[in-house]
Amino acid sequence: MPFSKETQEKARQAREDNKAKATAALAELDEMKRRYAEQQRQIDALLDIASKQSTTVPPKTDPIKTEEPVKDPDDDHLVTVLYGYPNVRSTYRQWVDNVEFRGGVAKGVPMSVAKHWVKGTRPGGGTVQGRIKVTILADDATPADYAVAVGMPPFAAEKVAAMLQATDLDHLCAAMGEEDVDKLVRQLQARVARSAKKS
Repeated sequence: MPFSKETQEKARQAREDNKAKATAALAELDEMKRRYAEQQRQIDALLDIASKQSTTVPPKTDPIKTEEPVKDPDDDHLVTVLYGYPNVRSTYRQWVDNVEFRGGVAKGVPMSVAKHWVKGTRPGGGTVQGRIKVTILADDATPADYAVAVGMPPFAAEKVAAMLQATDLDHLCAAMGEEDVDKLVRQLQARVARSAKKS
């Protein structure tokens, strides 16, 4: 059974459309090949220039006249370094390159050592076991400075008071450690004594 004229016309039109699309696709492919060849010529020219530059012989240096590296004057001053603060208990002790951290804080660390930790190298030049993330502060930094440095938001005094009242004191003492608890108690007693004298 022959196809109707309308069906034959649609088929002819579809063939012409497909032929036009194929011609356009071939033209686009030819353009892409031309651009690729141009880019390849540019890359070859750059590689040629680079190879000519790299074959230049550097001037000879006298091995006897070597200069001592300039030492940064800041390397000798001491800093406070945070490592693990505030995620470790204040009683937790650990050592990194013979420097003791208590509760994630090391005081009196030479800046030269702290710079090595930031770079992920060892001060003595030994093998690095793993990189540590540290925060460097002035040596006279306070716990308030530590909190700001690690992004801990300050709490309102009312909120801290409510939290202390709701906290089991045994757990608080275990988390803070005897030394910090004694220090806090002495500071609070001094404040209470001062306010009693004023009234």
